[in-house]
Amino acid sequence: MTKEEHYDQGMAEFAMAEYDNAIECYRKAVEIDPSYFDAWHALGMACLRANKIPEAIEAGKRAIEISPNDMLAHTSLSMYYLRVGDKAMAEKEKGLAAVLSWGGKVDQLKDEPKS
Repeated sequence: MTKEEHYDQGMAEFAMAEYDNAIECYRKAVEIDPSYFDAWHALGMACLRANKIPEAIEAGKRAIEISPNDMLAHTSLSMYYLRVGDKAMAEKEKGLAAVLSWGGKVDQLKDEPKS
């Protein structure tokens, strides 16, 4: 199967609330293509639903590495952190999502000098 076929199967499994099956499908997709943003993001959401929060956080971080200016990825990672009670990281990710919603670029923030 192709990465897209694994991803599509994962989406079907997710829609049927078969989260462990969805996780398996998304993992196969990212094994084929480790830079497959949509599969990493979906993997994080499936892990959240399956209450596998450490895995959700890792998938969320990977999605952001691939696409640092994706507002939804930062919003999702904020939710994952909130689920484990890490309010500081949840607020940080929420803030980055807000910057992106205003048209900013998160990947440029780290290069700005501190005042």
